[in-house]
Amino acid sequence: MFWKEFLGEKCAHFCGLLLGILFLSTTLAAMGLSWKPIAFLSAVWALCVLAPLAWEYAHKLPFCRQAAGLEGQDVPCARYASMLRRPDFWEGAVIWDLLDRSERELNEKLAAVSQENREYREYVETWVHEIKTPISTLRLAGENHPGPLADRLKEPLSAIERHVEEALFYARSGSVHQDYLIRPMSLQDAINEVMLRYAEPILNYGFVLTRPQEDPLVYSDEKWVHFILGQIVANALQYRSPSPRLAFSILEQEQSVILRVADNGPGIPEKDLPRVFEKGFTGENGRRKNRRSTGLGLYLVQKLCDRLGLGVSVTSRVGEGTAVELVFPRSKFHLASAGRET
Repeated sequence: MFWKEFLGEKCAHFCGLLLGILFLSTTLAAMGLSWKPIAFLSAVWALCVLAPLAWEYAHKLPFCRQAAGLEGQDVPCARYASMLRRPDFWEGAVIWDLLDRSERELNEKLAAVSQENREYREYVETWVHEIKTPISTLRLAGENHPGPLADRLKEPLSAIERHVEEALFYARSGSVHQDYLIRPMSLQDAINEVMLRYAEPILNYGFVLTRPQEDPLVYSDEKWVHFILGQIVANALQYRSPSPRLAFSILEQEQSVILRVADNGPGIPEKDLPRVFEKGFTGENGRRKNRRSTGLGLYLVQKLCDRLGLGVSVTSRVGEGTAVELVFPRSKFHLASAGRET
């Protein structure tokens, strides 16, 4: 291993050795020595040059093997220095020092970015809690003074609340691994919670709801699942048909539980489907004047599903509607629960 590279690096040494042996042999032959002493002296000379090179190769080989072994591992380059022993030959030491300095500088920058993100998230959370008070005041004022103006304000206030909630969850989504609690949860309860949250627009738009009868046990974080379902329902409300329908169904499989949410809205054009989870992508439907979209809803849905270990997919046909499937994988927790039930 590495012997070809090593020989290539020492090519000048070998050329010098050959020239030296040639000069020695020519000089000794001119002095009248026979070929045997000339061959002996040349061999001794070659051994004196090649032996140190062989030792150098054996000395550098362990470090080179260790460094080459990092290439196939899922390790950032900036962490190479901490995983390698500092070599005692100067070329390797120079490289190791550069890697070590790069790692320290990167760690300092990551710490600064982490602190900045934490401060930003704390600011957004504080802002969201503060903005909820005037929103609640406006809603309460509308309820206390019913009339055409109050009715017109209901939908914009609901939209503001959804966007505020979206901003809060977007700020928290980067640290979902630190802000989640996996435990058994009911999909029926999750559906009911989301339907209660969006009850007013669902009733106002005249949605026909279909709910599943099954209620299998799944393991996830209720708060994040409620947000995911809320984003899906919000899309169905925004892209609704004149006679809107929203159907929830559950399919139990051996290795997973699939929750399907389907509407009969305008559907997503086939060319837009591969990009519905891209950040900021609104597609043809989202660019219509009466249906402006942030393009963050499904992006956050996929991001949170990835963090929670859930599968998510979207199918749609123009003029027929859109269906979103959430896949909750079964695990040893489900098997243990099933054993206790039996």
